Amino acid sequence: MSEVIYHNATITEVLPQSVKVRIERGTACDTCYNKSACNVSAKTSAMIYTIPTTEAQTYSVGETVKVGISVHAGLKATLYAYIIPLILMAIAFAICCCFTSNELWQAMAAVGVLVIYYIVLSRFKHRFNRQFNYSIEKLFNMEN
Repeated sequence: MSEVIYHNATITEVLPQSVKVRIERGTACDTCYNKSACNVSAKTSAMIYTIPTTEAQTYSVGETVKVGISVHAGLKATLYAYIIPLILMAIAFAICCCFTSNELWQAMAAVGVLVIYYIVLSRFKHRFNRQFNYSIEKLFNMEN
């Protein structure tokens, strides 16, 4: 059984077959004893995710929910977003080093490969989204 990472989120929009949620990304400052003396903010920007669900109409805007994604899917996302581009960049740089000693051209080749990779990745975003299965659960308040 795969481990699941959960985050609390707020519903921002309810669509016919999905819901959009906002997840606040915290920093390490949240648990720091000295955060009141620091100028770094306790929260960074939030991320908006679209979570497909057949029960979309049971949620309401502003409701707090628990969103989960498997650890395996998170590692796969890291592979696509960071590891593969790094490898492609290193290969492009090495190949360019064989053909020219101009460092500007070597750097441009490495960055050019990144641009092409991320354009291709964005073109096939819909295929990648199918690989990442999110779960969504209601949080029940314990207030009476």
